Amino acid sequence: MVEIRRLNAHDPVPAGRHVVVLRRFDAEDPHKTVTDIMVTHRTGLPETARPDLDMPAILEAAKRVAQEEGIAVVQVIDRTAGPRERDVMQHGGDRSIHGEQLKDDDLEEGEPGPDMRDRGTHDPN
Repeated sequence: MVEIRRLNAHDPVPAGRHVVVLRRFDAEDPHKTVTDIMVTHRTGLPETARPDLDMPAILEAAKRVAQEEGIAVVQVIDRTAGPRERDVMQHGGDRSIHGEQLKDDDLEEGEPGPDMRDRGTHDPN
């Protein structure tokens, strides 16, 4: 029997081989959401399918994929379910609400901001 495990909105995709159902805002139209079923691998890019189904049907499809792949757990991550994301959705997709700036740093990688021009210019000392 395949287990459905729901992760929090900002949890990372677990390492290793998994079936992941990922709901997120569409990159082309942030007012829309898309849901992907991915089979992750230890190396390389995941195999992805984007079925045009409702969530219960997507979960059933993901379970079938997991059974075919011999994977015991389907990880479900809803990237639209965090408190900030719900606030943005209530404001029609406007990410500038409350005058907040999104923090997009990866200081472990030496990247202080979302712009490539910022890379390598941060001195943490």
